[in-house]
Amino acid sequence: MDNYESNINILNEIDKRLRRFNFNSKLELLRVLHHATSVINPNDDFLISLLPNNILRKQIRGNIYNHELAYLSLASIIGKEWGGYTPDISYNDLVKVIKLYREYNIPFKHKDDLNLSDQELLSQFSVRVGLQQFIYQRHPFKSFYRYHYLFNYESPEINVKKIFLELFGYEYEDYLLFSWALYNCSSKYWEIDKDNFIRTLGEIFRISETKVKTLINTFLINREEFIVLYEQFATIDPKMKVYDFNPLLMKPIVTSNGSDLLFPMPFSIFIAVTEGMYQQICTAKGLEFKSAFGKHPYEDYIEHILKLHNYLYIKEFVYRFQKNNLRSPDFMLIKNNHVIFIELKARVPMISLRTTNYTKYKEELKTSLGAALAQCFKKEGHLKSGFINHEKLPKNISRISHIAITLEEFNIADETGLEEAIKENGGVLSDSSYHVMSTGTLESILEEDTRDIFQYCIDREEAGTTNRHLSDGDVKREKLTSTRDQNLMELIVKKNNLISK
Repeated sequence: MDNYESNINILNEIDKRLRRFNFNSKLELLRVLHHATSVINPNDDFLISLLPNNILRKQIRGNIYNHELAYLSLASIIGKEWGGYTPDISYNDLVKVIKLYREYNIPFKHKDDLNLSDQELLSQFSVRVGLQQFIYQRHPFKSFYRYHYLFNYESPEINVKKIFLELFGYEYEDYLLFSWALYNCSSKYWEIDKDNFIRTLGEIFRISETKVKTLINTFLINREEFIVLYEQFATIDPKMKVYDFNPLLMKPIVTSNGSDLLFPMPFSIFIAVTEGMYQQICTAKGLEFKSAFGKHPYEDYIEHILKLHNYLYIKEFVYRFQKNNLRSPDFMLIKNNHVIFIELKARVPMISLRTTNYTKYKEELKTSLGAALAQCFKKEGHLKSGFINHEKLPKNISRISHIAITLEEFNIADETGLEEAIKENGGVLSDSSYHVMSTGTLESILEEDTRDIFQYCIDREEAGTTNRHLSDGDVKREKLTSTRDQNLMELIVKKNNLISK
């Protein structure tokens, strides 16, 4: 690993080549290439036009990856074009750039990481790659159901639906429909004419142009604003820039000098309309909102999906320990003599984790997953000492498992860093096994895996894969029924008398 070097000259060459071509043509070709090569909803007309040769078409479909298109989109927006005339980019020009990108040795090591073991370097490398690639690999509708529940949440403690309306002007369902319509439009037409798009949407949805413009503007950013937003989070280590946060994940529609709508990463609209909108609300409302959101909407959502799948659980309650009032785990799941402690954290990975050093990564582990798991182990001790009592708890508990669940995926948390974070939060490890996962992984287990969460934990623990912490990799997606995300989108489309063609 000491001899592994990132060939930064390749990234410089990519920037140099991209500057030669017209801005609009680069972003438009990236959009068309996504739809032409996507295995989910491919456009054969796009692909035939780009590649008349049938053999070449078979080779390329499914072999152009969204994370590659994402980096080239970012580089095309950030890097200014040469002065004077710039021609349109061709398919062959773009393919050469993609091949060049694949030759880049992505860095294992941050410049501030000294004297780390190979295992620590690989763990941090996995976090960066996960944050860069996994988000682009999920199903387009993944998490629609979750955010539809969360953004429509109303209670005396926090009214998220009201906050959403105040910030974005319309209900969340309108934005889900817009995301579906924008992606469909993008997959059918060679160009997205702004005026025509606004008029078409207004006619289909029977809504005003003012409303359509508001929906668009929520995800719209001009090129100069995009660059400013990018530079807020950009790494100072040029080798690391392949991991940089891409603002298209929050603002996927770009304009420049009065250009039409440019939409280089069509799949990003489904990220922007879910966790991207959550990030926008958190930015506007701050820590007080995030704290209340985690305590009420997020906890209630987890309870909601547990109820849907008929789990026996105990919700958090107050108990006495050494003259102090403490709280039990957010949830205790019960099946026979097996109890699972669940602690929730309504957290998403910090943007800086993409390019930060190992020290800052461990600090984030301590704050998020480490804090949650430390609470699990402390409360396990209180349970075994008889301080936690409840009528639903079995008299003879034979197995205890712990799960820390975050709102969004932290991808891979290394064993050494996690256990150090647990200890720093005052937790003492026991013989019980612990798991970390995102809400999406929990949903996949409940929705797609033929096993229940108990058997999932047992299988991981007996196979020794809990220390791998890539919990999504152990989900067995064997159920063939539609997920709640897909069902929700179909319901919304039918309710508005729309048919996907």
